[in-house]
Formats: sequence, C-alpha cells, structure tokens
Amino acid sequence: MPREILYKEYKFFHPDGYARSTFNTHLLRIEQQLRLVMHLAHKAGDKVFIDFASFAEHYICAVIPTRSCRPRDKALVEGAVKLI
Repeated sequence: MPREILYKEYKFFHPDGYARSTFNTHLLRIEQQLRLVMHLAHKAGDKVFIDFASFAEHYICAVIPTRSCRPRDKALVEGAVKLI
C-alpha cells in the first residue's frame, strides 16, 4: 500500500498525530524491523513460461542473450536480424 494512503488514513483517525516526515521515519523503522517479503500467489497454469533452449533447438538456431537497457545495441541487433 502506498505511504500516501497510509498517511491519509493515519491522519483521518489521528488528526493531531505525527507530521508526514515523522510518520515516514517511523514507518521506515517498522519496515526494516519486519523485513517484509512480497509473496505473489498465482494459480497453476496461470502463466506461460517459454523454454528458449528447446525452442532454439527445434528451429536449429542459437539464442544469444542481449544486454538489457542498452539502446545503442538496437541498431546492431536489427541489422543482425536482417542478415538471418
């Protein structure tokens, strides 16, 4: 839940409570003590995961991972795709 919503709810129930900066400081301390973990529950078969190794083997080709967030590689990759 976003801190802004938590703060608004807190101020609704405690109008004379902490200011926003103090509230965020206390909230941060609590989060560090609890060591919160986010758990994503999903149903079986809800998501599809592709096995690229067998995909490449079926089509007799290689899958070469690229560097993420590198715009300067985009032209090189597009040029390589045209060659194949």
